[in-house]
Amino acid sequence: MLLIALPLIAMPIVIHFMNQRRHMTVPWAAMQFLRRAKKLNAGVAKLRYWFIMAMRMLAVGGIILALSRPLATGWIGGLGSNDCVSFVILDRSPSMELQDTLTQKSKRSTALERIDSMFSTTRSSGRRFLLTTGIDEPIELTPQTSFEGLTETSSIAASTDIPGLVNKAIAYAEENKFGAIDLWVASDLHSNDWQSSSDRWNSIRSRIADRRNIRLLLLNYPSNNDFNFSVSATNFKRMESEGNPEVVLDVQLHQNSGALVQRSIPVKIWMGDSQTTVEVNMQGADGSLSGVRIPIDVNSNYQAGWLEIPPDANLADNRFHFVSNSLQSQTAAIVGSANDETDLLALALSTQNDSNSSIELQTVNSAMLSTLDWKGLRLLVWKDGTFDDSITNQLETFIAGGGTVLLFPPTEADYSIESKLLFGLTWNAMEDLESPERMVSWRTDSDLVRNTEGGEALPLGEIRWRQHWNMNGKGLVALAKSESGKPFLSKWLHPTGQLYVFHTSLAETASNLKEDGVSLYILLQRALTDPSGLSGQSTWTAGMPMPFDLQEWKAANAPSVPTIAWERNLQQGAYTLDNQFVAINRSDAEDTATPLPDGEIKKLLNGLDYRSILDDTGKESSLAREIWRVFVILMILFLLVEAWLSMPSRQSRTAIREKEAMPKGIAA
Repeated sequence: MLLIALPLIAMPIVIHFMNQRRHMTVPWAAMQFLRRAKKLNAGVAKLRYWFIMAMRMLAVGGIILALSRPLATGWIGGLGSNDCVSFVILDRSPSMELQDTLTQKSKRSTALERIDSMFSTTRSSGRRFLLTTGIDEPIELTPQTSFEGLTETSSIAASTDIPGLVNKAIAYAEENKFGAIDLWVASDLHSNDWQSSSDRWNSIRSRIADRRNIRLLLLNYPSNNDFNFSVSATNFKRMESEGNPEVVLDVQLHQNSGALVQRSIPVKIWMGDSQTTVEVNMQGADGSLSGVRIPIDVNSNYQAGWLEIPPDANLADNRFHFVSNSLQSQTAAIVGSANDETDLLALALSTQNDSNSSIELQTVNSAMLSTLDWKGLRLLVWKDGTFDDSITNQLETFIAGGGTVLLFPPTEADYSIESKLLFGLTWNAMEDLESPERMVSWRTDSDLVRNTEGGEALPLGEIRWRQHWNMNGKGLVALAKSESGKPFLSKWLHPTGQLYVFHTSLAETASNLKEDGVSLYILLQRALTDPSGLSGQSTWTAGMPMPFDLQEWKAANAPSVPTIAWERNLQQGAYTLDNQFVAINRSDAEDTATPLPDGEIKKLLNGLDYRSILDDTGKESSLAREIWRVFVILMILFLLVEAWLSMPSRQSRTAIREKEAMPKGIAA
């Protein structure tokens, strides 16, 4: 296009200088003007001459640019390269469903519309891929396929792992030896999705800096001020009141956006065909109501229910699902020899403070594990006994299926430095402490050592121990420890089940756990009753690994109708199979998510080539728009200015009229 433009722009100048050189007169108005302009002897006239030449060249350039149909972002901003490979990383978590009141468009749908419009306008022929939660490998799209029409871009209940998806895109590009890459990240910049404290960002910065042909393009959607509330529930219990079964639960509300106004929010609770409505008073951004009782059909052993609040700016967090089954006894097993310590564990587990539940407890030695009903087992306490490969495999399978194991230190007869426990863990030799260790710090927000429902801390500060068993292996996290940093209780991180490790024994010479039975009782009861696996009520967080596949499961209530069967672990709902019920809900972090602090993105992407584009769901805009009409308008303006400058002055016009009025043939 430049090859055509340059000759047209330079043509007036070239012809002018050729005429000067050859003393030729061309009957062209522009040249006649130039010849007359030569006779003007004022500096302003010369300047006017160059202005006219500039206007003519700019007018020709405007025609050329209009014919090239430039784009506001493609031509000027350098986006939408025709041969660039593009990855679109889409955040489709519940917070992206926040809608604009006027347009009724969510952040997610607006982002997809913008990206589709950008590719369509730029007519990019480069390859394009989609990456989002629930997709193992990038999905390649043809130029005719829009992102907005894909089922994989629909809303889900799971949070988004932004650093994980960026790493996947880079790894895929390296594996396929792609050249220049554009990474589009469409997100609302919530901290739980971006995980700014994750060490993976160091790796991302290093990998992108090494390639130097990867450009990050952030399509950001901040939250608006429209009112949005989220609903959830906790502490589900199946009880009987005067012979009638009912579910007791606590209802929580949280205001995510909008001005804080004191009000009450109606919450409808559905259980089967029955409906209960309660009013929850908001105190600031939060509101709660404890001990809500929901009647259950006496003829139904299993039922699924849900809570619902009135529509607001985000419909994705207006429901919460739960399941309830008929009263069942909890099943636990203690593995150990008969002694006072085993009897203490059995007493703590079998003593129930809830008349609506019961415990089935077995005490066996390690050689009798095959006699246990592993399918119905909820908790296994390993007091003592040697490990072999078959025992290790059994316990690891039990944990992978959602079970819970409590592991106490071995006796001297069972201890072996070469003995492998679960998941590659091994005991170190027992350490006799010079003075008793006292527990000074423990987690108060979650797990077995969390605070009570009333917010009070457990009396764990009274626990002391003289014998300490440390453990070798990766994946252990201390839940409670002493002032010197020695752990008392640890947890091995597993995606489905739970493994807890006590670092001291129940012997009187080792600790005062036997003497201080209250703390031991609370820890054992929580390990038994905390939700895990498929026993009892089972509530799972969307997006978390599950030990079972939900594709064959059926929806347990009307709202549980996901778009894709293999995405049921990402969608909210309740599902049933073979008299087992599970409920899937969004995480607590989605209800209380906060935007990244100002400047956090610059810190995460420091030193990288990136561009941040702030978009708004309430405005009609485009990432790439044609602006050729602008150059047509500019061309017309240049020609008008050129015409105005080319007009002779008033004095010149008078001289021309006088000359024309002189009689012809009269000599001077």
